[in-house]
Amino acid sequence: MNLISGRRAVLLSLFLAAIGLVLVFVFASASMLPKPASSANLLPLVPQRQQRYTAIMSAFAPEISAVLQGMTVETSRTVMGTTYYFATYPETPGRHYLVFQTNVSMVNAAAAVQKTIMLFPLDRLVFSGIAGGVDDRLNIGDVVAPLKWIEYQENILGREVSGTYTINPWQYSPFPNYKERFIAQVDLGSQGPVTWFDVPQYMIEAARNVSVTLESCTTSNICLEKKPKFFVGGLGGSSQSFLDNAEFREYLWNQVTITNTTPYTYFGEMTTTLHLDVIDMESASAAQVCRMNGVDCFFFRSLSDLAGGGPGENEMNTFFQLAANNSAKVMLAYLKELP
Repeated sequence: MNLISGRRAVLLSLFLAAIGLVLVFVFASASMLPKPASSANLLPLVPQRQQRYTAIMSAFAPEISAVLQGMTVETSRTVMGTTYYFATYPETPGRHYLVFQTNVSMVNAAAAVQKTIMLFPLDRLVFSGIAGGVDDRLNIGDVVAPLKWIEYQENILGREVSGTYTINPWQYSPFPNYKERFIAQVDLGSQGPVTWFDVPQYMIEAARNVSVTLESCTTSNICLEKKPKFFVGGLGGSSQSFLDNAEFREYLWNQVTITNTTPYTYFGEMTTTLHLDVIDMESASAAQVCRMNGVDCFFFRSLSDLAGGGPGENEMNTFFQLAANNSAKVMLAYLKELP
């Protein structure tokens, strides 16, 4: 009996020793792994200043290159996959700008904006880029600065009953539906459900002071029939989808509207009805992140195509650089008007 007990004790000791060796190996290996990046240990990688930055963002290379051509880049750093350009603008001495590319799509834009807000001290963010036109009064090359933004494919797909589509009594859509699609509000948790993301009034007023001459011809000498103009007003919408559909475009223009309490001048006349004028794939998600973080945002979008409303093939491939250049021109002129 004593012999058996002694063997058990030896086996137990060997087992515990083996477990101990395994634990030592595990903890030693874990200590050698790279630690997750945090804003605290990433900040030494970027230039530090007492002054806060105005961040300028665009979705893809032609847009960001048009912005950088008008600025003086001091240095650049790549942080967690995003390259940040630290720049100045000759027309606004003493101010510093942080220019970066979000990449195309709602998720990319939201992630890039949230990361930037967490990493850097910002006064505000300004977006420059291209868009599809929904308003027939707008033309390719025009630049628009909408007053509000909506995520128009935050959707409920309704149930078909006797040839019509309905949603449940506990669900809500602020607009008439398009077939099975019902636009829903965005749930911001403690901030409640939101239909529209507003831009700050002081940024709207600054935009109304901008005066700039826009490009009418591409580098291939393809020229627009109408001289591009800059408009402040109307509504903007964003989604994950590239829109090139005339019927859905018409629905957005006719049904996604609001009545403004204060009349304002738009297209040369006083109006209180705001229509969805331009659509893209980033702005509303960036506006949502700005709202949740309490950071001011503003958006310039130049029409590269008519979102399926043109007579032939989609026009974007022909006019995207012209549109990107026009948006950047307006945005750079806007920097001079900001307080």
